[in-house]
Amino acid sequence: MQTAEKLFFHGGPGINSVPEQQIVFPYLKKQGRFLHCWSEPSRLRPNGDKLNLNSPFMSWYHSAENYIKSFIDKGQKVHLIAHSFSALPICYLAQKYQKHIRQLTLISPILDINTFNQRMIELSIADWSVHKSADAIRLSELKELSESSFDSPIETALESIYFSNQASRLFFEKQTTKTLWHFYLHQSQNLALDQFNWRHIMKDYCSLGLSTIFKSSLDIPTWIIKGERDQLCETDELEYFGKVNFHHAQLLQIRNCSHYAHLEDPRFLVNCEIAFH
Repeated sequence: MQTAEKLFFHGGPGINSVPEQQIVFPYLKKQGRFLHCWSEPSRLRPNGDKLNLNSPFMSWYHSAENYIKSFIDKGQKVHLIAHSFSALPICYLAQKYQKHIRQLTLISPILDINTFNQRMIELSIADWSVHKSADAIRLSELKELSESSFDSPIETALESIYFSNQASRLFFEKQTTKTLWHFYLHQSQNLALDQFNWRHIMKDYCSLGLSTIFKSSLDIPTWIIKGERDQLCETDELEYFGKVNFHHAQLLQIRNCSHYAHLEDPRFLVNCEIAFH
């Protein structure tokens, strides 16, 4: 059987795949595996794809699609691995190119961006109530002022979470992995968190309403991965999503991991592949 090329699509928006390349690659190499990593269009990486500000999310989407097609056009089968924000867009692309997809792995998939954003704010309010009480009050005030899913108060609240490193308190269970993630994203300017991208892609994505309409019946072997300590993804929601949208889906919970389970325990990337072959 032809080997499927494994293509990884990072979460975000506003980040890139460098932490995966630095943390996951060495482990996979020891197992004789290789992972191809896509990174979203960004002004911080002038040699990569360009972000179209007239349609930021679709620019993101077409960049991911072209990356997949670059393998399919060579006659290769692919195994798509998508983390967090990338999960639903990659599901749409898996549906479009289904006959070329050998396997699908969704890690901590965001099934509804609005629900995810609300959880992020609520969990941060609870956490900051202990560590940063004044900021917790401010987050609560912004949440009360909000009148839609991604209006100015919500945008301000989320930016204060993501770009003060607060989000990483919810993303990681293991301090060592969190430290490495920050280190690799801050090695140079072109690897940094891209606040410009985050704002424009997120706003555009929310306005399109794409996060809640994925309904399909994909006949692709699929793993849905959740870190047991991940408070941002609900187990029952992931189970329902798998039953409704896939003929062959299995839910795997990874112990002692949170939202970035693939960085905290990269072994399952190999184990998932073996289980389906």
